[in-house]
Parts: sequence; C-alpha cells; structure tokens
Amino acid sequence: MPNILVGYRPNGASSKLVFANNADTTQRLQLRPDDIVFVEAKATSDFRESDIEFSLINLETKQIEHHSENFDTADLALKAGTEYQLRFSYLLQPESVAVYYIRVNPRWYSRPITYVVLGIILVGAAFWFVTGGLKQKIRSFQKKHQKLEDAAIRLQAMLNPHFTFNALSSIQGLMNTGRVEEANHYLQEFSGLLRKTLTTNQRVFNTLDRELDMMGMYLRLEALRFNFSWHLHVAEGLDTATIEIPTLILQPLIENSIKHGISRLADKGELYILCKPGAETNSLVITIKDNGTCSTTNRDMDYL
Repeated sequence: MPNILVGYRPNGASSKLVFANNADTTQRLQLRPDDIVFVEAKATSDFRESDIEFSLINLETKQIEHHSENFDTADLALKAGTEYQLRFSYLLQPESVAVYYIRVNPRWYSRPITYVVLGIILVGAAFWFVTGGLKQKIRSFQKKHQKLEDAAIRLQAMLNPHFTFNALSSIQGLMNTGRVEEANHYLQEFSGLLRKTLTTNQRVFNTLDRELDMMGMYLRLEALRFNFSWHLHVAEGLDTATIEIPTLILQPLIENSIKHGISRLADKGELYILCKPGAETNSLVITIKDNGTCSTTNRDMDYL
C-alpha cells in the first residue's frame, strides 16, 4: 500500500510539516487554533491513480464529513477547542484503515482559566472601585466633620473668655456696691459653672441635660446681678440625656436676651426657655423668649 501523509501547516507558515503513516495505525495530533490539516497520498508504482477515501468526525457533535481525493492534497480547517477523529484508506483497500485523533487547542480567550482570570480581574476592579468610592466619601466626611469641630472649638474659645470676663465684672460690681454676701454667693456659683465649662471645653457636643444644667447656673448668676426671674420648661417625654447639641450654643443667645431685653427691667424682667420636639422626625426646637423691648420695636423678642 502506498504511503498516506497527514500533516499540518502552522498559521502563516509556507512549509509543510509532514507526518507519514501507513494503514492500520492510530496516531494523535495536537494543533493550535489556526493550524490547517492536510491529507495527501504519495503514489507508488503499484498504486497509481488510486483514490483516497477519508472521514472527519467531530467527536463533540458527532457530525461526519466524507472526502475522496485522487492523489491530491485535501486541506481541513478545524474549529478551535474541538476534538476530531480522522479515518482514511484507499478505495482499493477499504479494510486497511488509518486513524488520527486530532485535538485543536482552544483560543486563549476561550479557555476556562481565561474566564477565571477575567472574573477575578473584574471582581477586583469592582471591589477597588467601590472601596475607592467609599474611602473618598469617608475622607470627605471626615474633612467636613473636622472643619465643624474646629469651628465649634474656636467658638468655645471665644465664648469662654467672654463669659468669664462678664462674670468677673458682675462680681466686681457687687463688691463695689457693698453687696459682699451676694458677691460671695455669686463667686461660689461662678466657680461651679467654671468647673463645668472647663470639663466640656474640648467637647464639640454636649447632652441637652448637661447643657441646660450649665445654663441654669449661668442664669442664676445673671439673676443675682440683674434681679430678673427665669423659667425653664422641658416638654414631657423629651429624653434630654441622649439628645446632643453643640456645647455652649445657648449661652450667647441667653446672654443677648438678658443684655438687650430684660437687664433694665430688674424684678419685672422675665425670661423663658422652652425645649420641645420639632415638627420633623428627630428634630429639636429650643425657644428663648423674654418680655423686654428694644429701641426699634415694642414686641417681645424671641430667639430660636
């Protein structure tokens, strides 16, 4: 029997890589995706003008292609990632069959490991994108929070000396008018308030009950000085121990009400502080009201 040659052309190559085989043999061939398989009969003196018959079987789909050539070369373009069985023989000797098992490797982007790597990359990119966005938001929030804290601390730094100066002036005024007993009582109240303000000096926020306690001490001091009456009302059900407000935020408002509203009314002056829930959920309304008048209006002055 003449030789039957099976070989392949690498993609882009001009030369043939030839594998010679006789019948009754089984061979295996592994190719790259773009390699082209060819089948060729080499005639001998005994087998001239003999035809080749071969079948190409797709082992996945079981599809069969039949071919017959007369001393010519047949090129087979195979699909990537597929296994084939190539069976061929001469028509004059159908009992002698040569078999090739051909595996065409998948393209790099269709291999399972490629999908795994791409999946890992996509998950990593998504994780990086999400965490990067969250980190950016956290940094932005931290910067805003730090600015608010710095502003509150600067405000406290301005309020504390201002309040201390006013208290000392009040004590001096009592001493100069011979009201020594009242000055001593004022000094005791002031020392207690000063201790509380010092302990909260670096706190940006303070609970409402503590803040109202400090403002009560401050009002008692100012009432000794100006002889007005004051009233503090907290709405029923308001949990002052858990509500937080900026530290000393009420002090300048109360001071303004006393100084410009009731300081000249003596025992006729009245000041009211009302704390109640706001109309919106988780909101708080604090109203500071007095019965004093200013030079531009005859109406009561409110500070919200």
